Amino acid sequence: MSSLRTVMTNLYQKSGAGTIVGGIGYSDKEKDVKSTDGVAYSMIGETTPDTFYEALTNTMMQDGFMSRFIVVEYAGLRPELNTAQDQALPEGFVEHMQNLINFVDTKFDGFQDVVMAKAAQDLVDQFDKECDKQINGTEDESWRQMWNRAHLKTLKVSALLAAADNHMNPVVSKEHAEWALNLVRRDIKIMGRKMAEGDVGDGDMVRERKLLSLLSEYLRNKIAPGYKVPEEMRKAGVVARRYLQIRLQRTNSFAKHRAGQSAALDMTIKSLADSGYLVEIPKDKIPVEWNFHGKAYRIVSLPDVN
Repeated sequence: MSSLRTVMTNLYQKSGAGTIVGGIGYSDKEKDVKSTDGVAYSMIGETTPDTFYEALTNTMMQDGFMSRFIVVEYAGLRPELNTAQDQALPEGFVEHMQNLINFVDTKFDGFQDVVMAKAAQDLVDQFDKECDKQINGTEDESWRQMWNRAHLKTLKVSALLAAADNHMNPVVSKEHAEWALNLVRRDIKIMGRKMAEGDVGDGDMVRERKLLSLLSEYLRNKIAPGYKVPEEMRKAGVVARRYLQIRLQRTNSFAKHRAGQSAALDMTIKSLADSGYLVEIPKDKIPVEWNFHGKAYRIVSLPDVN
């Protein structure tokens, strides 16, 4: 897997005119693999959110591997059944695709230059300066890497849009650049939120972020009846250890801790208590009407909650 990541990382910067990819030599010369120039390389994958985020590691975020991808996440409701699946494609679209295929087969000589309109160039140049500020304004390597290739990804996507609209003479318009910028910004927002909420990676800091995020959610929203948390208890800013354990039992950074999920939770709670975010409530101080038994903690303060 490490070798595969290396190949994928190299291909990212080798995709384009004038670049050479591959080339493997064997003792049997008939098996040699020749190098290829001007490769147009793209990769796309699809999975469920939990599977995806649990597979990510701190190393992937910090060494620039993930920054080469654009993450698109759908978190909305399930849409209604599409009853128009068998409808034919618009005739104009079919003709456009056929012309593109004919162009590649008969006229294409290796690569096609893409021109930037001035309005589009100004837009991406401004974004490039924003990327510089984000990178230079922090020492968090994961955050720096997210912005490190944001400008390049914007150029790549906007150029693809221009080529799709006019493969004979592709010109990146302001609309192309804006669409690409929005896509890249959403990608950064998604990954930034996931890191802040402790859903990416492992380690003490990741677990603390996850628990702080869960506590923030606990204060903001009513709890489902299945957790059997009295609403008065939640409104009072008191959280049960039992509730935290249930919510975090499937979280990767807790479930796969070498000491076990329960010990990982206790260590994280202690760390937050030492930092002044939580304080344990003596059992005799818990109101009888809550009908609660077990450890409970008062949420004293949180980074994002007044």
